[in-house]
Amino acid sequence: RKKSQRIKLAVRTEDGIKKSYKGNKWGRRKITNKKMVEDIIRLHIEQPKLTYKQISEKVYYYKGNNKKTPSTFVVFNIIKEYKTQNLE
Repeated sequence: RKKSQRIKLAVRTEDGIKKSYKGNKWGRRKITNKKMVEDIIRLHIEQPKLTYKQISEKVYYYKGNNKKTPSTFVVFNIIKEYKTQNLE
């Protein structure tokens, strides 16, 4: 076996969170900026014809002192979460 296969076999999923055999989490952290999430949802509701790319160009957040824009995939995920919460 390759080392990568052996490591992947040691990974477990608990409550939707991937963890190594040591208990460390795998994967990227979510961008947790409440203002940015609210702005994305507000833009999506007020102007539903905007594309994900256009929304991502209008919204920003700060990481340290740097002004950053979210990726289109982040915008997609935030809108998807918002829609599923409102359907329930």
